[in-house]
Amino acid sequence: MKKLLGIVVLGLLFCNIGNAKDNIFILECTYQDGEKTFYKFDMETSFMIFQNGTEEQFYYDDNDFYILGSTDSIDGISKVNRRLINRYTGEGIMDHYRLNDQEDGMWHEKMSETMIKETLISGSENYNEEVANRKNHMWYYWYKSLDQFEIVKSVKFNCNKIKEKKF
Repeated sequence: MKKLLGIVVLGLLFCNIGNAKDNIFILECTYQDGEKTFYKFDMETSFMIFQNGTEEQFYYDDNDFYILGSTDSIDGISKVNRRLINRYTGEGIMDHYRLNDQEDGMWHEKMSETMIKETLISGSENYNEEVANRKNHMWYYWYKSLDQFEIVKSVKFNCNKIKEKKF
């Protein structure tokens, strides 16, 4: 009986085949105005696909997805947005910013400064091992460095995980 139990346990250990779909999250998000959008997150590569087919990197931790979007500077103004989606509740918020060229430079400077302090100098008092060991940690610092600027507009939305969506 012990041999049989041992064979069953070993069989389960060696036959644990991962499924690629476990690394894919597809979210259907509904904004306050009723508009819907879809996001497909690949947790293995840290790339996401928007419903229009464009791909973008993202950052995630145990609780949230961090997403950034921006436009090129037009007449000295860059439009930047950041989205935070809770992985468990599906609640999300999109913050919009308008950065002039000087602020855009400050944003880049702050991101670089913080990332260097928290991820490149292992053992320093500011070192953040949890963030440094994740893929695309640079996106986390781009996201966080927007905290220094005024939010022009915030939009709440809610997301539900769905099984399949053609992109």
